[in-house]
Amino acid sequence: MAEAIFRNMFSERLGCTEDELRRSGYDILSAGIAAVDNSPATQQAVELLRERGIDLSDHLSRPVTAEILSECDHVYAMTQSHLSVLQEARPDLIGRMQLLTQNGQDISDPIGGGTEVYRECADQLTEAIRWIADDLIRKDDTKS
Repeated sequence: MAEAIFRNMFSERLGCTEDELRRSGYDILSAGIAAVDNSPATQQAVELLRERGIDLSDHLSRPVTAEILSECDHVYAMTQSHLSVLQEARPDLIGRMQLLTQNGQDISDPIGGGTEVYRECADQLTEAIRWIADDLIRKDDTKS
């Protein structure tokens, strides 16, 4: 859900389509510490985001790799334990890594939960991503 929410929010703020994000210099992707490669999003996630005007139907999961991490300018983790695993795996990239939330709270994975658990996770992701998107765009604006 995080990738789809981030793409949607970023494209809205930049006034472009999600397909145009890459041409604008933004390549947004998600990868999981324990993700199974090429698994589709859960039906709960697809339906919840569809209600919010976000298409998650083609999403496939991918595990995080050293290559993915080295190509990223910013790496955001949903939980402190995920952040610690990433930092231990790539201590040379610690400066690029941070927790997704600004308040230090974990965002729990909703897998196995009901619709309300997915809704709460999507709300937490949206709030955290809104702050990050605004901050990144503001920083890019000051560079111009």
